[in-house]
Amino acid sequence: MKRPGTTFRIAFALAMLSATVLLCTRLAGLFDEDGARILASRTQLCESVAIACSQFASQGDSNGIEVSLASLVVRNADVTSAGYRDAGGQLVLSSGPHANNWELAPSKTSSQNCIYVPVMAGAETSGRVELCFKPIYESGLAGILSLPSVKVTLAATCINLLAFYWLLRRSLKHLDPSRVVPDRVRSALDTMAEGLLILDQKNQIVLANQSFAETVKSPVTDLQGMDVDRFSWELADDENRSFPWNEPQASGQPTRGRCMRLGTADGQRRTFLVNATTIRDDRGNDRGMMVSLDDVTEIERKNTELVKTLNALKTSQQEVREQNEKLQFLATRD
Repeated sequence: MKRPGTTFRIAFALAMLSATVLLCTRLAGLFDEDGARILASRTQLCESVAIACSQFASQGDSNGIEVSLASLVVRNADVTSAGYRDAGGQLVLSSGPHANNWELAPSKTSSQNCIYVPVMAGAETSGRVELCFKPIYESGLAGILSLPSVKVTLAATCINLLAFYWLLRRSLKHLDPSRVVPDRVRSALDTMAEGLLILDQKNQIVLANQSFAETVKSPVTDLQGMDVDRFSWELADDENRSFPWNEPQASGQPTRGRCMRLGTADGQRRTFLVNATTIRDDRGNDRGMMVSLDDVTEIERKNTELVKTLNALKTSQQEVREQNEKLQFLATRD
């Protein structure tokens, strides 16, 4: 799978940061989920029904109460059931599966889904009207996604991601250090067999040619901004010395012919002769480092094979010499 580009990763990080800010405002209570407004409207509806039922209760018209509750359940999609409970707590009238829906504890006066209001018959309480509503928000993932704050956060994150990506692409075109190098110069650098790196003062890669990118199995654009020490470098000559690109910064003198090994993504180890020199501006201030890497892996392999061949030849010569000495000894003995 192709790795997303640096611009997209930065845009994604900024979008996630904006989403975090929005969710923090939700946790801080600065974002209204509409729950309080919906609960207030439900309470107002229940009070209106209770007023109508109070008139029927004053006239002793239980049929009017039943018709009112049934009409409410039919006409209001949010109401799942309605009931009328007398002063003794007995459910007298109901519309819908009210006995199963009513889950309000006796110690509570209301909840998001269950609300009741007393019904007055004159100056006395004759009972109460109970209404059961659908949950304001569904349970599970669907309920979470239905929250206004989550909807706003998701929408803002998607919009910000596209906006940040567009803005960064336009901005980074002007801020990209590699664009300082003309295309013809870059093409010339890419034709070089040896790897070439331009580093800034923090040892971050400003420019890498195609040869080095092929060695580390990474696109040239992904190498920009990467710390050169991030790769699996090993000093082949002296482990106590610093890397070649650090020595000119300390001594002011270029480093030539340092032997280093690099572990690549495919598990191979390649050997390089590394040269490093400081890049200075017109005022003589250090601006970075230019590092060249000459791949001598094949030469080193052939040298190793040659050493093995010479050792084998020496061994053969020694064996021939010993055989000649034995033959000479036997000949003189006879």
